[in-house]
Amino acid sequence: MDDSSSIDSLPSPTRLEPKDNEILNSSITLQKCKIKNKISQDINKKIGAELQKMVKTSNVKTKKKKKNRCSECRKKLGIVPFECKCKLLYCNKHRYAEDHNCSYDYKAAYKKIFKKNNPKVVAEKIIRI
Repeated sequence: MDDSSSIDSLPSPTRLEPKDNEILNSSITLQKCKIKNKISQDINKKIGAELQKMVKTSNVKTKKKKKNRCSECRKKLGIVPFECKCKLLYCNKHRYAEDHNCSYDYKAAYKKIFKKNNPKVVAEKIIRI
């Protein structure tokens, strides 16, 4: 009979309610997990797209780099080609504008530079008394 009296003396079990901090922490960790999953999905999509591009480009035969050639006589150019202001490459023989009938307008370009570097100077008018 002593056993029954000892059981009655124990406090009754109560339900433990979570604290506000625990609820807040669990919701934050859940949000973090969702964000991490979204980021990892985006990264996987990008990596997959890059891999597909690499596979496509690897299947295509690589073209040889074309040798530089003179735009006038089609002669292969050496290490230092001559580039004209008309943006074309020429050999030693055709490097001057007169030798390859250059389309660049040197006269207009120099006029523009001259006007820029030499502005018009106007003296002030004298007021007569």
